[in-house]
Amino acid sequence: MALWIRVSGLATCLAACSALSACEIRVDSKEDGSDGQLGDDGTWSAPHSSVPPRDWPPPPPHYRPTPPPDPLPPFAANYPVDPMRELIIVDPVVVTSDRASNAVQGAPFSFRTQMEWLAGSDQDPAVFSLTWLQEWTRVRTLGPHAAPVTPRPSAQRLLIDPWWRASAAEPEAPTSAGSYGGATEPPALERLPFRLIAIVNRLDLHAGACSGAPGELRYVYTAVDSLSSRALPMTVIVEIPYPRTLPATEWARAWHELSDPTARATSEARLEALSRAVRKDADPLAARVRSNELALAGEDPSWELREFRVEADAGGRRLAQTPLEHTPRVDVDPSLVDAHVTLNAAAIRGGAFPLPPALRAGAARVPVANFSWASSNLNEPLRAAFSRETCNGCHGGDTRTLPFQHISAEDSSTRAARLSRFLVDPGAPSDELRRRSQVLEMLLQTTCAGVDGEAEY
Repeated sequence: MALWIRVSGLATCLAACSALSACEIRVDSKEDGSDGQLGDDGTWSAPHSSVPPRDWPPPPPHYRPTPPPDPLPPFAANYPVDPMRELIIVDPVVVTSDRASNAVQGAPFSFRTQMEWLAGSDQDPAVFSLTWLQEWTRVRTLGPHAAPVTPRPSAQRLLIDPWWRASAAEPEAPTSAGSYGGATEPPALERLPFRLIAIVNRLDLHAGACSGAPGELRYVYTAVDSLSSRALPMTVIVEIPYPRTLPATEWARAWHELSDPTARATSEARLEALSRAVRKDADPLAARVRSNELALAGEDPSWELREFRVEADAGGRRLAQTPLEHTPRVDVDPSLVDAHVTLNAAAIRGGAFPLPPALRAGAARVPVANFSWASSNLNEPLRAAFSRETCNGCHGGDTRTLPFQHISAEDSSTRAARLSRFLVDPGAPSDELRRRSQVLEMLLQTTCAGVDGEAEY
């Protein structure tokens, strides 16, 4: 089956299917739900699936982005941007389908497929995944400046051991080497302890509408108990840079076509085509994996954020923890951070500016929900701008989190993940999804010279 899009215009095509059944979308029956609501805890619950198969639920009215102060020209297409189809997808029809299942080899949205892609053809993806999980139990310092990291040994008990047991025909106690009953094979990929809860389009991170880095495609997973499938307080995000085979404007058009009301029956198939196209041309060594968890804290009641990147050497690839570019280490002299922020004030106000390697943290703890980086030397707007760009400031007191998270799994996989009020706040003049919608609108109205014809997916 070949899937392709036309990049001159807004009509996505599915071509050369050997039979219509080859493109069939399989969905399970889901419980009915509302159009979303603001809960007593201040979090917004996305709508649950209440639609016939082969369709996605209509977005709630407050998802319509507010227009910018100067109205933009009308769209080329006759349908508006739909943030819940084009910017963040949490609908259980999509995130719990076979396309997201670790049990299905090649499922385009699954955690298993991400690990296979990151590991490459020369590395066993199960060993690659197991070695990655063991980073939490082993790493104590990172980088040439020995940024301190406190091990989280509970990863063995909560993630690694249950994965082994769920994979074994006759589970036994783990050996000191971390395997089960002298097993010679790694645990099964289909029992990887992570399930999809969201797909996020970050074209708002583009470096240029017609050239430069187009942004990122992100997949958000929750950790689960491999035996009970219960969601754990831990999310893992796989962040894949869009390949430069298309400019940001054309990736925007590909996403916008998912909202075409005349082609709802093929929305998931076209999302699959888009996902495969990104992985086909993206560089795994440029991808990042980031975690945010309380599950592994043990006696330390703090959430913690970490970042991992693929490293390759003669022994193959591994997913290794790396220092955090925008978060200061806990033992740093605060005056050095203030000096960096003051020197790069304009860049920090404009978004972010990486810290010097010597100042970077190995991991970012969030000890309390209202955590924020303090300074007695910086003016408040500059201090807040810097703190928002740190991992623990963004997931602490500098944004409206859940708390600690911006996307949080529900206990039941049939319920859509919750979104923070930073992302969606129907009572506020604006929110993050409305900002991203406006960026997407502007990309859709931009024509790049020399981009014409058809680009195969």
